[in-house]
Amino acid sequence: DLGAVGGTAFYVEKTYEAKNPERSFAYKKKANREMIKCMVQDLKNRGTDPLEYFSKNQEKTQMILDLPAAKASELALQYQKNLDLYGQIATPKEGEKSAKELMDKTGTNKQGKEDEKR
Repeated sequence: DLGAVGGTAFYVEKTYEAKNPERSFAYKKKANREMIKCMVQDLKNRGTDPLEYFSKNQEKTQMILDLPAAKASELALQYQKNLDLYGQIATPKEGEKSAKELMDKTGTNKQGKEDEKR
């Protein structure tokens, strides 16, 4: 475990996680990971393979991972809100059906069915 070897980046990260988690890389990049998580769910809702998408768009993915924490946090909240409302991260254009409506129509929206049961 390189986290136990002094002077390595892994040691510094492990020290930050133990003493001051807000300074750790993992804490700072949480919002970026949340954005990726929302994007994965959006792609799945639309029937696209997330692995294929991210491997084809590595530069865009890296740009998302490099976003400043404040901007990433703001976008992650917006993505999650749109995902909850529309089943996709972008607001549907006028006249366009949302991914959530399409999933309800085809019967692939598990969350919608669970809500109806309650």
